[in-house]
Amino acid sequence: MSSVTVYNIITIINSILWGNWPEQIVDRSFVSVVEYSDVQGGWLGVGNINYDPCFADPCNCDYHLLEDSPCIDTGDPNYMAEPNETDLDGKPRLLDGNKDGLAVVDMGAYEYRPSIAVEVKIIPRTINLASKGKWIGCYIWLPEECNVSDIDYNSILLEDEIAPDLFTFDEQEQVAIARFSREEVQAILSIGQVELTITGQLNDGTVFEGKDIIRLTHTGGPKPDKSDEASNPNPADGAADVVTMAVLSWTAGSFAQSHDVYFGTSIMPPFVCNQTSTTYEPGTMAFDTTYFWRIDEVNKWGKTTGFLWSFTTGPSPGLAINPSPNNGAAGVDRNADLSWTASSGTISHDVYFGTSNPPPFVCNQTSPTFDPGSMNYGTTYYWRIDEVNIWGITTGQLWSFTTMMSPPPLPPP
Repeated sequence: MSSVTVYNIITIINSILWGNWPEQIVDRSFVSVVEYSDVQGGWLGVGNINYDPCFADPCNCDYHLLEDSPCIDTGDPNYMAEPNETDLDGKPRLLDGNKDGLAVVDMGAYEYRPSIAVEVKIIPRTINLASKGKWIGCYIWLPEECNVSDIDYNSILLEDEIAPDLFTFDEQEQVAIARFSREEVQAILSIGQVELTITGQLNDGTVFEGKDIIRLTHTGGPKPDKSDEASNPNPADGAADVVTMAVLSWTAGSFAQSHDVYFGTSIMPPFVCNQTSTTYEPGTMAFDTTYFWRIDEVNKWGKTTGFLWSFTTGPSPGLAINPSPNNGAAGVDRNADLSWTASSGTISHDVYFGTSNPPPFVCNQTSPTFDPGSMNYGTTYYWRIDEVNIWGITTGQLWSFTTMMSPPPLPPP
């Protein structure tokens, strides 16, 4: 670092003066205050130290601080950073560099950003440059003391240059996933075994890094090492308002002989089955829920891990309410019509009605009234209205009422 020649009264705070010649400060008469600084040879003042600052590579002008630097978190403890204030790297100025739970400014031009190792897994494990997939995914697991919700998704980079197009996390399972443009990633890779690095930081400035090894091939002949990835998911990746009884389908990868299906609400969906069909029926799904799924293509040469896809089901219709006759009513006219208040978003109503509990299905209709015809005297009837919309059915509440007793016989004439 250059020596400092001063011509005005100056104050030096939170600085490092080290390795200059012949002195750290040439003209001392113009320096009024030096505090919370690391000065080679020492200098009187509050918070000053005289220790090797442990620069990363001073010979090549890299004055970032190493992990054991005495300048980390030893600046002015009362220093308040300005809004959006940064160091020379453009990173937040106040970080908890020594991880003691208190962010204090560092001495010097760069805030030390503590780094942690994370586990990452790139999907798919083998990428065929001849195939036309859309995404390359990366699972990220932080150490146990960290939470994936604290990841600053704007900081994530693959190979220090490619930012993800999509980012999501599952706080319950403590896993995050970043999706990168396959086209962008393949443009910087070569055939063979490749180590990829994922970097990013947490909201408190902690830097993380993880590495994974994948394989790149370019096979266009009839006998590839493995199948291409499954493609063209239906529902489409990221689709919203999907019906709860949707059937999943996809286009099989070239040379795939069977398919491992992974499906569920976890960001790492569990294995469900191996099958030869390119459709899968998950059954009736929950309303307003995000589902994740993946298809791994299998043949005699091995398995090709597929892309992670997701979709969200549509909202449920609400419950039918305000039954007439009222639930539990007695003495109801045997010719009464049934009515109710439909929920918002309902398209039609499944009517269940009868003397048995539960009542049988009668019909589907759009009107919120139902004419059961003439009912029996002194009989308890059960009924239910299931609300229907394009995304599914909401089972209604069970209601009942009892009809009036039969009138006494007329007296003889």
